[in-house]
Amino acid sequence: MKKVLTIILLIVSSVSFGQSISIASSKNNELYMGIENPLDAVVESMKCSSFFITTDNGKIDGKDCSYVITPYKYGYTTIFVKKIIKKDTVVIGKKVFRVRKIPLPSASVGGLKNGFINKNKLIACGGIVARFENMDFDFTIKINEFSVIISRDKTPIYKTYIKGNKFTEELISEFNKLQCNDELIFYNMTITTPTVGYINERIEPIDLTIE
Repeated sequence: MKKVLTIILLIVSSVSFGQSISIASSKNNELYMGIENPLDAVVESMKCSSFFITTDNGKIDGKDCSYVITPYKYGYTTIFVKKIIKKDTVVIGKKVFRVRKIPLPSASVGGLKNGFINKNKLIACGGIVARFENMDFDFTIKINEFSVIISRDKTPIYKTYIKGNKFTEELISEFNKLQCNDELIFYNMTITTPTVGYINERIEPIDLTIE
């Protein structure tokens, strides 16, 4: 099940019908691409069943003044408030929202992006993982590739490139040779999360030191 990111926004506009319209959500004028953004729409002196909303970017689900919009593309989307008048669909209000990609995920090894790590814990991790920080999403994040360089006394002693996110047998063999204060940098990591529009996107490196 997709998690929703709540947005807070209050837009009030006057329309030619003399009614005020509010669309409430949770982060200024912004929505996020690829996820469900809750919206509450209210039209003054009108029942929820008497109007509906549409968009030119994505899909909208919901009823009774409560909706969720899932934008398909980043950039902008317009929310239209409409009602039926004598069998004609009439736009009674609209608002343009900016659509952003959600922040890039962060990669880690054993829950660490930097700092000291025990050699045995490093080996036991088996690979790199990527997660969205401070966001309750359950999207699958695929790590496509990464490189790693091991340095001792500031001098590189091993370097390799790996497809996927798992440590290879060769890399684990090198890990077994690690000494205290050896430095490992995992870099050139790319991720793919099609749901939110990230294809082969490069993310920040991991910098660890053996304790």
